[in-house]
Amino acid sequence: MPDEVEQINTIAHKFGQKLIKAGSDMIRAVFKLKPAIYNRSQILTFLNDQTGIPTSSISLADEKYHIVGWDKWLQIMEFDLIDQQQYLTDVFDCENFALAYSSLAAMNYRLNSCGVAFGNIYDPTTNKLLFRHGFNFVIIYDFNGEMKCYIYEPQTDEWGLVEKGKYTILPILNWQYRPDWLLFY
Repeated sequence: MPDEVEQINTIAHKFGQKLIKAGSDMIRAVFKLKPAIYNRSQILTFLNDQTGIPTSSISLADEKYHIVGWDKWLQIMEFDLIDQQQYLTDVFDCENFALAYSSLAAMNYRLNSCGVAFGNIYDPTTNKLLFRHGFNFVIIYDFNGEMKCYIYEPQTDEWGLVEKGKYTILPILNWQYRPDWLLFY
């Protein structure tokens, strides 16, 4: 009996893996994304200029970055399932949500322009530090072909435009984001 259960579990595991791959292929085919491609130097210069984060705190693992418009990211967010996952302290918490979302964007859509950010969260009214946090940082191009970036909360699907020289506040959470480290891979 234990051997039969093990065999059934192995078959179920392999079938599940095939479903995941088929799902990724199907998602990619439906979206038909045509990203613009920027090189590492362009991304590094943009992120440093836009955020003021030192280049030593911006980690870029790839040579080329695939970027689409914000309208495409909104569609991707609509169908994403990360926000439906259960938050588990120290097991699947903020940085795990951010890493999972970024990884799935690369796997399902071939977009490596959704990075992971770490930084401090402040109360925008009192300017009091609330906690450290992990979240997503998305690079896009607008209708003029200019790069912009957004802070994205994969746990709640809330987002906000990053404006040079300003802190981004997500109003529903009432959090002020101050990223100090970015990772794109």
